[in-house]
Amino acid sequence: MDLSLEIIEVDENSFKERNEEYMDIVPLEIRKTESITDEESLSFVEMKKIISKVWLNVDDIMKLAQCGKHSATNIRNEIEEQIVASGKKLPTGIYKCVPTKLVLDYLGMDVEYIFTMAERFV
Repeated sequence: MDLSLEIIEVDENSFKERNEEYMDIVPLEIRKTESITDEESLSFVEMKKIISKVWLNVDDIMKLAQCGKHSATNIRNEIEEQIVASGKKLPTGIYKCVPTKLVLDYLGMDVEYIFTMAERFV
């Protein structure tokens, strides 16, 4: 068995072409390791729309916290535990939701600032 290694020079374009073949099999979470860009970040208007809801699900928490599904689920679960520990109950349904106010408190977000900035950009 021959285990020789061939070293080749690769320019940037051919490197991209070779990697495109493998992009379909690499999960999106692994491919996207860069920080969040301005185009991907949530605008104040979009934030206002989300925090105007009474209840938030994992997808809403993902957008507000700019995190992945696993982290958003952990946030939701921690808030659920706080609610249950206080002796209250959560409604059951198809999607698990938590009160918006508790999510905002958990994330330390300033609602007044978000609404003020959203009004400026409308």
